[in-house]
This record gives sequence, structure tokens and C-alpha cells, in this order.
Amino acid sequence: MITLRQRVEAELQSQPDLLYWLHKDLININSLARYLRPKVQTKHGQVVGLESISMTIRRILQDSREVTTPSFRTPDIKNIQVQLHISILTFRKDALINLAADSNACRFLSFAQGQNESMLAVSQEDEARFSKSATRKQSAMAALTITLHGESSDTIGAYGYIVLLLGLAGIPLAEIVTLHDDITLLIADKHVEQAFQLLRHTSKDTA
Repeated sequence: MITLRQRVEAELQSQPDLLYWLHKDLININSLARYLRPKVQTKHGQVVGLESISMTIRRILQDSREVTTPSFRTPDIKNIQVQLHISILTFRKDALINLAADSNACRFLSFAQGQNESMLAVSQEDEARFSKSATRKQSAMAALTITLHGESSDTIGAYGYIVLLLGLAGIPLAEIVTLHDDITLLIADKHVEQAFQLLRHTSKDTA
């Protein structure tokens, strides 16, 4: 039988920053218990008192080591490059795309392949080279390529923080392409200025 503590621990683990802020004494335990109670009761299958949940959270807090860094940590951004007027083309996985012949001539090009389809982000002026076999096209997009300092690239949650930051600001991401030191975010042109300003202020070294 799953205990109340296991239920509460599962909820805390599903939102990994909670323990960090609890250790910093920045979350009111009773308020957190009130927030967790509906989910805990549903999964536990019976009514659970707020005091019981609060006490369980306190015991978990006492038994857990202090988390020194939150899961989503502010990354050290080295540079941000913005490319406007991008088209995102989607292809079936088996589609033949001649990147080798055309990529060097394109003003901007980024390619990613998933399990069932491929994605090509290309400058609008060059999209005709590739669009014939595309199954879907998104126009009026922009690419923000964010380069991190070397150590930040190895920091757990560096990219997660960037995605979370834009999500909280209500900026939808059409696609994300990641490399070791770079992450390229493809968003609508109309959100570029807001996204750029948010990201620029995450690092004092970014101009």
C-alpha cells in the first residue's frame, strides 16, 4: 500500500523546484499543503487533512538534503543571434531533401529529424529550393540562436530555464533545435522583440 508520504513525495518530485524553494524558506508549507491536497486525496482515495499533509511535507523537508541549485537555473548566455523572415517546412521522414547541394547558398538553414518527420527552417527567400515536397509550411517565423558559455552548456536545466522563461511570458515555441553550446528557438516574428529582451536580461554579459 502506498503511504501518504509517498503520495506527497511523488507530487513534490513532479515539480522539482519545490524542494529548493522549501529549503530556502520561500514557500509557506500550509499553503503548499492546500495546493497539493486535491491531487493527493484523489490518488490516495480518501480524505486527507491539511495538517497531515503539512506535517508530511515538514518531515520530507527534514529528511531531504538541501538542494543547492534549482532544476531550472539561469544560464550564462554568451550571445543571441536573431534571424527574421524564416519559414518552417515539415517533411515526411522518407522525403529526399538535398541539403548538401543547397545549404551553403542559404542565408539561414537549420534541420532536425524526428521519428516520423523532418523539419527544415530556412530563410523565406530560399524556401522555394525545398518546399516542393513539404507537407506543411509555417511562414512569418524567426530564429533566435542562443550560445551559452562552455560551463553553462553542461549545467542541468540550462535549456529548461530558457523554455520555461518564454512559456511563462506566453511566447509559444514552434520548434526547438539544440546542440551542445547552442539552442535555436523558432517563434513567430511578432514575438521576437519580447523574447529577445527576456533572454538578454538573463545574462549581464549579453549585449
